[in-house]
Amino acid sequence: MSNNITEMFPENYVSLVSKDLIYLENVSEDVIKELDTLNAKKGELEARTIWEIAFLSRLELAEKLRKLNELGFLFAGSSHGWPPAEIVADLRERKMLTGSFKEVRWRRHDDWFVIER
Repeated sequence: MSNNITEMFPENYVSLVSKDLIYLENVSEDVIKELDTLNAKKGELEARTIWEIAFLSRLELAEKLRKLNELGFLFAGSSHGWPPAEIVADLRERKMLTGSFKEVRWRRHDDWFVIER
């Protein structure tokens, strides 16, 4: 939970999963070495630093999301659409992932909270 109103984003969260990329934002220095094992590439999106991890199949996606979960990454949630948290929940229902994960949501741009699912 954000205790400082200027902390708009939590550290280490999966902000988006597209058809072949996982997007990570606000990545802390202490996990960058581990991201190398996932072949993550640093980039920029709309003037923000992001990290991208490519995947080729649903099985590979599940494995990479499992590793990110083990590293303590949060998964963005939303009340609509298909956010990363719902993708993780779907893979768990399909028995491709197990265990709990943490979803991050925003009440407004500077007020976020975490739900364990």
